[in-house]
Amino acid sequence: MENNARKSQLHLNKKLLLMIGGGALVLIVLLAVLLWPSNIVSELTVEAGRDTISANEFRKEDKGVDAAFVSDLSAVDLNAVGSYPVSVEYKGKTYECTLIVEDTIAPEGKVHNVSVYSNQSVKPEDFVTNIIDASPVTVTLSPEPDLSKEAQSLITVTLTDAAGNSTSYEAVLSVFVDNGVPQITGVVPIFTFIGTEPDYLAGVCAMDDRDVALEIVVDSSKVDLNAVGTYDIIYSVTDAAGNTTTVPSTVTVTDDNTAPVIQGVHNISLYLGSAVSYRKGVVVTDDKDPSPTLEIDSSKVDLSNPGTYPLVYIARDTTGNETRLEVTVTVAEKPAAFVDEETINAKADELLKKIVTDDMTPEAKVKAIYAHMRSHYTYSGHSDKTDWMQGAWVMMDQGEGDCFNYFALTKLLLERCDIPNIDVRKVRNYEGDSDHFWSLVSVDGGNTYYHLDTTPRVGPGDDFCLVTDAFLDAYSDANKGCHNRDKSLYPATPEA
Repeated sequence: MENNARKSQLHLNKKLLLMIGGGALVLIVLLAVLLWPSNIVSELTVEAGRDTISANEFRKEDKGVDAAFVSDLSAVDLNAVGSYPVSVEYKGKTYECTLIVEDTIAPEGKVHNVSVYSNQSVKPEDFVTNIIDASPVTVTLSPEPDLSKEAQSLITVTLTDAAGNSTSYEAVLSVFVDNGVPQITGVVPIFTFIGTEPDYLAGVCAMDDRDVALEIVVDSSKVDLNAVGTYDIIYSVTDAAGNTTTVPSTVTVTDDNTAPVIQGVHNISLYLGSAVSYRKGVVVTDDKDPSPTLEIDSSKVDLSNPGTYPLVYIARDTTGNETRLEVTVTVAEKPAAFVDEETINAKADELLKKIVTDDMTPEAKVKAIYAHMRSHYTYSGHSDKTDWMQGAWVMMDQGEGDCFNYFALTKLLLERCDIPNIDVRKVRNYEGDSDHFWSLVSVDGGNTYYHLDTTPRVGPGDDFCLVTDAFLDAYSDANKGCHNRDKSLYPATPEA
């Protein structure tokens, strides 16, 4: 009996303690609720990806005194999921609150199909662009792409953000097998000169049966452009499938000690006020450089005062070899019978209307001019050779003249037809020998030249319309050197 009574007392004591403890817990919760202001929330949940957060968002009421953060917000990352403690001041009191950043929105992206060659690799990121999400996103593929054979397969592309939200798309993976190697054509041995960088890719092309975007790579690392010798170079091209073709070649570097040749240069005579072109009819060539430069120094020429002045032609090639030729420019007072250039050109244009037509080829025009000169003018024994334009006027105006007048009018008619021509002057064979003038003419735009001499001569073989050096030399040799000339000053004609 005594033991039972003791057990009942103990049970009663436990119940009493539980009642007291539960009441205390209720009391604590009640006090917390009563002490926390009704217009400030202890926790605020926002979606990741926001730019800013305002302390007023912790207020329960829409209006009232502004709340402010009093804690350092540098640790708060609105793009990273998590809970961040913040201190909010409101109506003079500071409250410890919690900012919860969550990510509930799945990522988005633009997924596209992918085509690769079997020897290439493919990454999940190759299938998607323009990914949009507040947190970092990983891309996975399912199934794992099989690049071992040529085929098309359906691939699931899954975007998963840091919070576990995911979006899946479907794309097509196309795998191609390309075993055909590209081809390189146009590779030839290259010849250049010390200090001159050649164009390694001139005339070189690459082709492939599938790939059109081919880049030719030239390995010229062994070439020393500052030393004479023959060097190896390698051309290579690789297509998108990794197939590579290489073609070897050589670069031969030689020394260039030969200066350019200046042709078509001669002494110039003109009257005060006459126009002059120092470059017209002048040809510069070089045995190695296809484009030597020509400089004309006319700084000492005074076209406004009578006198004889030096004129210097300077030709240079790419390696610095130089040729200088000096001639004279003689400026004379205008004679009383001087005719202005505009009047002379106008008369020549009227004359050409009777000789040529617009549909004629340059060769046909030259032949028509030659026929006109041979049939419409009379030879006389002397002329003023100071200015060729005035000499052409005399021939048109008087209908007669010597070889200079024939040459001058022929030159004028060629000029008005835009036919390239070069003045040729005879070299006297002995003291007291006569002068003679004629032209070299091109009917193919300046590539090749032939002799044209409209001055009539007596005897067989005197047809000098577009003839070669060989023809003219043979006639000259048979007629006392009548066309003797310094051949170094003029371009050679074709052999036939």
